[in-house]
Amino acid sequence: MELKQKAKELVDRFIPFTDGMTRTEEVENAKQCALICVDEMIRVFKLEEASQELIEWWKEVKQEIEKL
Repeated sequence: MELKQKAKELVDRFIPFTDGMTRTEEVENAKQCALICVDEMIRVFKLEEASQELIEWWKEVKQEIEKL
């Protein structure tokens, strides 16, 4: 999956949990949740000594989330 697609997919998955906010607030909160998720994935991959390529891919996804 392309980096931008994965970033958008993760953010979109958290939007339903942001009821009662403005659209801008919804997106910002969903982005923060997605960033926490990606940080945790990277942490676990490092603990499991996953390939550096996989870790770098998730770091790039994180950068794309930050750009949204």
